[in-house]
Amino acid sequence: MWADALQQKLADGSTLLSVSIPEYKIASTQLNYIRKYVFIENGGKIISGNIVEFFAKPEALEREKDKLPAQFNQSKIENFTGTVLLYDLQYKYVNGRIYKDGKLVNGSAQITQGKKSLTDQKVSNNMSTEEPTIRYASNVTMMAETQCINWYLVTTTFDGNGGIISVEKEFLYMTCGDGGSGGGGGGQPGGDTNVTVDCMGVLNGLAYGSPCGCIGGTSGVAYCPRDPCARKNAINLRTAQPNIVANKATIISNSSTVEWGAEQNVNAWGAGSFGYNPVTPRTNTATNSFTSSFHWNNVDGYTTGIAHGHPGGTGPSPRDAFWGLGNLNNPALLAAGQSAVNYYKEEVEVTTYLPDGTGYLIEVEDWAALQAEYNIFLQDPDAYNSTYVSEAQNYLFANNSTNVGDAGVWALMSKLGSAIRIYKSEPGSNTFMPLEKIGFSVTDKPCVY
Repeated sequence: MWADALQQKLADGSTLLSVSIPEYKIASTQLNYIRKYVFIENGGKIISGNIVEFFAKPEALEREKDKLPAQFNQSKIENFTGTVLLYDLQYKYVNGRIYKDGKLVNGSAQITQGKKSLTDQKVSNNMSTEEPTIRYASNVTMMAETQCINWYLVTTTFDGNGGIISVEKEFLYMTCGDGGSGGGGGGQPGGDTNVTVDCMGVLNGLAYGSPCGCIGGTSGVAYCPRDPCARKNAINLRTAQPNIVANKATIISNSSTVEWGAEQNVNAWGAGSFGYNPVTPRTNTATNSFTSSFHWNNVDGYTTGIAHGHPGGTGPSPRDAFWGLGNLNNPALLAAGQSAVNYYKEEVEVTTYLPDGTGYLIEVEDWAALQAEYNIFLQDPDAYNSTYVSEAQNYLFANNSTNVGDAGVWALMSKLGSAIRIYKSEPGSNTFMPLEKIGFSVTDKPCVY
């Protein structure tokens, strides 16, 4: 495995070591890929390690294969049109980026299961017409009960407001086995992945990445979830800002038949940033949608959330919960560096106001879990929304209630679990309290501070 190891000096003085990994055959004739371990060494210590897959046209990969590993995490990859998938060393998905003519495109990519048959016309026309590539799990005997799954490279592009422009599927291969679960990389054949370096740089260590950093192993941190009572104090400092209070009043008073909304653009990003640039609420005259913008610059400010009205009095929707994901690959945000991305993840929020003045605010707690749920949503948004509505109806029936706001919250908590945290403000109040779901009830979580 180490015979073709390549070392490259990076601009910051660190050294990148890339090592090829055995690759699985894919069925597409228009697409190929290379698969690498990528380690970053600095000062004699490995500071990071990932598995990276580059998907592109075969001739492009052959031409650029030696240059690509050193550029896997950059916003520009010269002459590259394709997709870069990033995993941790346990082959768990981290993110997927799309490039066109060397520039990062606002979008995301991941290898996922496909419910459609291989002859479904919605699948990319680049799909091979040859017999599908089939990979069997080890020690599995072919029987009538053998279960097979189709796997696709799914790329989703977004507009500047986070709206979906396109979703493309490229069939890669089929896995067959006895129903056992696939690997952390979404079911792909894992190849030779015996060498591991944890997030503390320890060979075969037990530390692992989490939404709040590297925990476990030698990190000294066993458990680090965000305290919702502490978070609500930070939230209430923000919601008390004059711009936010004024926009809330405008949104509520105008969202009687159509949605009004506004972005929340901080004037500086970093710890303790609470000042907001003025943003005038507006509408695109739609009953069920508000078209938002995303900025990350020192003129317009830095978008860390949106607030919008729900004329029908319904609670936050799945699309509200997924809104923050659409900005993670924004070129301006990525160009600002990982610390900017981390700040965005920590602070992003989506607020829904009802006609009676009730407010619901969503924060993301587990980005990986939310992304996984979003991938399910993308396979069939109508079906996903139908189950959300059914969950809300279950709440209404169980409580003999007409409170569709809390019903929507209960349904969203049922579907997304610990991936999100929802806070609520009562009519006439700018103070939010964290909510918790207990049985068929939604109640304030007790906070003593």
